[in-house]
Amino acid sequence: MKKIILLFVAIVSIANLVFGQEKTKPCPWAVAVLNPDMSGEVNNRERIFIRGYLENAFIQMRDKGYIVVNRNKIDAAIAEQKFTHEDFSNDAKRMGVFMGADLICITNIGKEDGTVFLDAKLMDVETGILLVSILPRDLEANDLPGGCKKAAQDLINELGECNNDGIEMVFVEGGAFMMGCTSEQSDCEGNEKPAREVTVKSFNIAKYEVTQALWEQIMGTNPSVFKGANLPIEKVSWDDVQVFLGKLNEATKKHYRLPTEAEWEYAARGGKKSEGNKYSGSNDLGNVGWFAENSAKKTHPVGTKSPNELGIHDMSGNVYEWCSDMYIDYNARVIRGGAWYIRKECCCISHRSHSGPHERHDSLGFRLVTDVSK
Repeated sequence: MKKIILLFVAIVSIANLVFGQEKTKPCPWAVAVLNPDMSGEVNNRERIFIRGYLENAFIQMRDKGYIVVNRNKIDAAIAEQKFTHEDFSNDAKRMGVFMGADLICITNIGKEDGTVFLDAKLMDVETGILLVSILPRDLEANDLPGGCKKAAQDLINELGECNNDGIEMVFVEGGAFMMGCTSEQSDCEGNEKPAREVTVKSFNIAKYEVTQALWEQIMGTNPSVFKGANLPIEKVSWDDVQVFLGKLNEATKKHYRLPTEAEWEYAARGGKKSEGNKYSGSNDLGNVGWFAENSAKKTHPVGTKSPNELGIHDMSGNVYEWCSDMYIDYNARVIRGGAWYIRKECCCISHRSHSGPHERHDSLGFRLVTDVSK
């Protein structure tokens, strides 16, 4: 049976989102939602409602740094510039430049026997490359507002929050997972057993370990042994990190924190996108991490190895990472992920270690987490 497709376009103006390099345009990011084409079973009333539902969905996400461009201004610009819906990939850059946008969101809505189908993709106007997509899903015809809201939320979660502080965060959808010594995690130690089911709520986690550049910006010092702006900060204790978080949160008016141990492992495994790897993103540690066999006895710039299934880098190797949890058997805090100096067995996802909250090591850093706005 033929599926009838409607096409609408949302143009997104991006601020600090990183597509290979950091952009400097300030928040908020403006979303321009175009009127969808109409065909088949979709009528003009639904066409108008769908546009309104999508606009309202983006408006409700102001706290993530998004605003909606006035539709009259958009329609006038399209008419004046004679933009068409035939070939968005070729027209993308011209549309983006004219409207001050960096991304185009191409969304398909079809209707068949009363059921509405939706999928969406985000295109980089500079390259024409599709960067983010959500899989096709059915929408309840009697709840199009809810379906459109969920689609917009999924797109923004994949895209990330507008973030003026330059810290790139990755959305991690919550869920249940087996934590600890699962079947692919060989050579487990006693503190990784038994494997048990754990449930975490959705959260945002930093794509990279905190760098020396960010630490210096907030703290005015750099205690690291291995110096370099894009190297991970190290030689910072758990107590030092608490001072850093206080100053960072005061400066950004946000609530950054350390991950819980469960959040850390869930993100390292790839969350709901997990492929069951031994290390974070691969069964070959050399592809994703710096460790004793390839590090040349030093740390390396963050993000230079391949990411895991969620797009997060360096969760196996480079530097150990502080977690918020107390290590039960000692007066210590949990550290996870392995480091540049250590054998590969200690870079497995399930590997656990600990350090005193006052201790500083040249192999120990951290990454940031925020809660998901409700």
